[in-house]
Amino acid sequence: MEAGNAKKTAECMGTDYAQMEGAGAAGGLGFAFVSYLGARLVPGIDLILDVK
Repeated sequence: MEAGNAKKTAECMGTDYAQMEGAGAAGGLGFAFVSYLGARLVPGIDLILDVK
């Protein structure tokens, strides 16, 4: 099922992030955020250490 969703997303959105590092984390939320919302994925520790 996941492969079908990734394929359909690639067809509809013109992007293919299925193999992107972090795309499968948290049940595929990273994939959805990058594919549909244009998000940028960063490792959590990098984000935490960048807080000012």
